[in-house]
Order: sequence, then structure tokens, then C-alpha cells
Amino acid sequence: MQLNGPNQVWQSDIFYFKAGQINYYGVTIEDVYTRILKALHMSQSLAARHTVIALQNAIKSTSNKEEIIGCIFHSDRGSQYISKELKELIRESKMNPSMCLNPQENAYVERIQGTIKNEYLNEYEITSKNIMQMSNKIKFWYNEQRPHKSLGMLTPKNFENLVKNLTEKDRPKMIINQGIKEFSTEICEINKKKKEAKKKNLSSSSLSLI
Repeated sequence: MQLNGPNQVWQSDIFYFKAGQINYYGVTIEDVYTRILKALHMSQSLAARHTVIALQNAIKSTSNKEEIIGCIFHSDRGSQYISKELKELIRESKMNPSMCLNPQENAYVERIQGTIKNEYLNEYEITSKNIMQMSNKIKFWYNEQRPHKSLGMLTPKNFENLVKNLTEKDRPKMIINQGIKEFSTEICEINKKKKEAKKKNLSSSSLSLI
């Protein structure tokens, strides 16, 4: 499938994390195209309701709810993703459910989970008192402070803002599960054109002031 904008495919998965003697489970939801971490919900339970909460949070983070109509919500075949409550929420939101035939189909969100565990959670002392606060901080750090090579060294949030200001024709295209080299090249070319246009505008402004 070829993507050319946000809110076309979201991926979700659940990871395990141990803090002290406490077991935590994190539900993550990612926009595949922009790499935006839409939701990170931590709990001490694998109950399906926590997956529902994560999707509710992801939907709330989307300013225009009409943008997610038709969005594919992709996951593995865990029991949490076939719960009645989650299927109802997907249907009410006019999204389309999708599930893996093999584990590699969930690679994008699994990569985020590796980053969350190894570069964020393991770096801080996590307790039952600060777990929710840390979840919100990690979302902010990942979306707004972490540059991505595959996004032309933009943060997910900056990349999202960039493509929203482009026509669909001018947006870089991404083919799911077929690598990111071509996608990155397109983004770098867009950034190059923007910088050249900015330099040209600055030059024109300078001339007009003389």
C-alpha cells in the first residue's frame, strides 16, 4: 500500500516493561507515515480495556476527527485487539481494522517500542507514582525532539506540519514494508527546495532594503 499523508494507517502493539518488582504493559499506537506516536498508555494489566483507552487517546490527539475516517488500524492478533469494545470503537470512528498475517507486518510500531524501552524507560527511574507522567513526557520527547533519518532529520511533529502544507501531489510517497530509502530521498529534496526558497526570499528582502 502506498501512503501520501497522515492518518491513513495506524499501527498498534503492546510491550512489556519491568520497573523494580512491578510488571508494566505499554500500548503504543503510531501513525506509520509521519512516525507520530499517537498514544502510549501504560498499565499493570493486559486487559483489553487498556487498548481501548490507548485508541481513545490517539483519536483525541487528532484535531480533526474526519481525518481518521477510513484510516486502517493495524495490529497483531492478540486477544486485546479482537475484543468487542475495541471493535466497536473502531467501527464508531469509521476506521478499518487490519491484523497481521506475520509479525514483520507490525515492524514500524515495534521499532518505536524498542526506542521507548531502551532509550527512554531504561534511562529513568520508573515507579507507579510517575509512570503516567513519564508516558506523557516520552510522547513529547519522541514526537517533538527526536529527529528521524527516515524523515530527512525532522522530528515526527515537524514532518507532519511540513506535509500538511503540501499538496497531495507534492508529498513524498511511502510504500509500506518496502524500505525507507526512496521515502527519505524525497523528503530531503523537499527540505532542499524549502531552504533554497527561503534563501531567495531573504535575498530579495535584502535588496529591497538597500
